[in-house]
Amino acid sequence: MHNPETPLGTTTDEQRDSERAVTEVIAFILIFAIVIGSVAVLYTTGFQAMTDYQENEQLNNAERGMTSLADNFNDVVRYAGVEQRFGELTLRDGTIRVGGESTTIEVDNGSTDREIELGSLTYEAGSDTIAYEGGGVFRADGEGSAVIKQPPIRCGESTVVVSILKLQDEGERSFQSDGGVGLQMAKTGDTERITDGGSTVTITVENPSETPYDNGWEQALTSNDWEKTGSSNEYECTGVENIEIQIVTAEIRL
Repeated sequence: MHNPETPLGTTTDEQRDSERAVTEVIAFILIFAIVIGSVAVLYTTGFQAMTDYQENEQLNNAERGMTSLADNFNDVVRYAGVEQRFGELTLRDGTIRVGGESTTIEVDNGSTDREIELGSLTYEAGSDTIAYEGGGVFRADGEGSAVIKQPPIRCGESTVVVSILKLQDEGERSFQSDGGVGLQMAKTGDTERITDGGSTVTITVENPSETPYDNGWEQALTSNDWEKTGSSNEYECTGVENIEIQIVTAEIRL
């Protein structure tokens, strides 16, 4: 019943205190909901972004490490007096693998034809791989590949130089660690040298649909002036006077 001493439409102190308390509770609930929502959004998006960044940085570090390793190991290909080289690769929970999938190429200079299964040393993290094969470094992610370090295969105006590294197949071996792993590459036979032939050298990437680094090999060859023919996996260096082809066989020891 209305108190006659309180005018109609007038708010008492108790009513004001009650309304203030309700307002504070609603404000607290809203702030709490905003905080919880922000934490959830940060967890689902920020955590994933951080994970993606860490994985990408891991692969970038492995890419730099494999490139440095290739520079060192390629001394065995470049210099006749170098029989072996040592190196180290930091894995960071990745897997290093010797053997497994690799590219097969055919080199034809008109008088000599060689088909070579290159063999590979790969660093694997998830579905991404970074491979050292044929003296070059390639990166693949399951959908495509790219060349990171050019293999020593050059098409010049009058001279073609093809240095092929063939890693001997001794069965697939792998090693996983969060630290580093020491590696040794050593020659296992005499270097085969071919210096005669016609005026055209052809390199064919065998079965490109089955080769994990087919796009990378296409980039490597076309960027070194090899011309792609009508075939999707054949590349030519024409009009050459001097031919220098060498095939080095080696093995990698973990």
